[in-house]
Amino acid sequence: MTNVGRLQTFIAAPQSMLDPRSPKPPATLMLPLLPETLPPDEDALVELLAGMLGEQDLRFVAQADYGYDADEHLMALRRLLDGGALDLGQGKPTEVLEFTRWDRPQSEPGQEQRHWRRAFACAALLRAYGRPENRHNIIGSNQSIAGLIDSLYALGQILPLRERQRAMAGIDAAGTALMAWLIPHLPSGPDEEAAFHGVGLLWFALACEVRDTALVAVAEWVMVADDEATAPWRPYLGDWLLGTTRYAECHDLWRLFGARLPSRLSPRHGTEVVEAVRLISTMISRPQTD
Repeated sequence: MTNVGRLQTFIAAPQSMLDPRSPKPPATLMLPLLPETLPPDEDALVELLAGMLGEQDLRFVAQADYGYDADEHLMALRRLLDGGALDLGQGKPTEVLEFTRWDRPQSEPGQEQRHWRRAFACAALLRAYGRPENRHNIIGSNQSIAGLIDSLYALGQILPLRERQRAMAGIDAAGTALMAWLIPHLPSGPDEEAAFHGVGLLWFALACEVRDTALVAVAEWVMVADDEATAPWRPYLGDWLLGTTRYAECHDLWRLFGARLPSRLSPRHGTEVVEAVRLISTMISRPQTD
């Protein structure tokens, strides 16, 4: 069976019909992906995005909780930008980062800084999810991935060409490195949302110099992670990937993600990558089941 054929099997067959003798890599193990030039890195994306924020942006984020304790949030944000760790158990600045994650800026000129702020907030939260001290304070991490990618995609559409080339340089490599670092550090359990992190990794990696075999391996890994996570949820929620989480506030962004995923393909990608990406795209973006 081809790699894409295995992907179709994982999607089409109920869990009880999958052959238990078939070799399936455990979803807790990340498959090899990155060349030595793109090692896993928890900090690069957060630092790049922080560099797009000015003092006024920090003040906007600090006031995201309706202005409540804005000065204290601002001081906490400055400590974070100076290299401090984000403790999700502390309200400052976690609460305003989460409020900023929920922002829904339009994909049009004039909204650029709102997108940079949302992207930074989501990336900072994602980095924190991989820290062991935060493992019991992770809620709906798929929503941070959705906001991050949606804002970066919008920026790629609305920034003028020259500014886009300058501002977006290194973003995809840093996003790939963050997701590759994060996935092995996720806590295990039915709510880990590993498959969402896998498709986030695939999104960024498609724009980098990553070999086709590794990209297909990531797609297969996503199928395994989805399959392992669906037992308690799919009979009730139905949808592939989106049916594996109870945190559904950003499912509209995930369906947009699915529709946009093929835009990440380029002529350098071979047939198996193209078929795997289109298959995942179709499964995520298809209309919701009843």
